[in-house]
Amino acid sequence: MQHHSAYIEVAELLVDKDPLGAVDVYSRFPTAAVPTFDDAYIFGEIVRILFKLEAYDDPRLLSNMIAMGKVMDLGMITVLLVARFFGLCMSLEDP
Repeated sequence: MQHHSAYIEVAELLVDKDPLGAVDVYSRFPTAAVPTFDDAYIFGEIVRILFKLEAYDDPRLLSNMIAMGKVMDLGMITVLLVARFFGLCMSLEDP
């Protein structure tokens, strides 16, 4: 987690004012051939930030969802997609 912490700390400094900058920092993280749960945290942060920005066409979104799914379980990706879908539906119904 030592290497992860530096990337996380820098990205957290950027996330409020420059969320895409935070994604850039997280994207520079070197991943191992077999990613760990710590790596999945970084993949998940990238996905979370891009979802929040509604940057669905960002090429990093799909690759990080796949990477996170490989570590966590493909069911996790389904949960994220369903949650996002319902979030979008609910926001469309709001007056």
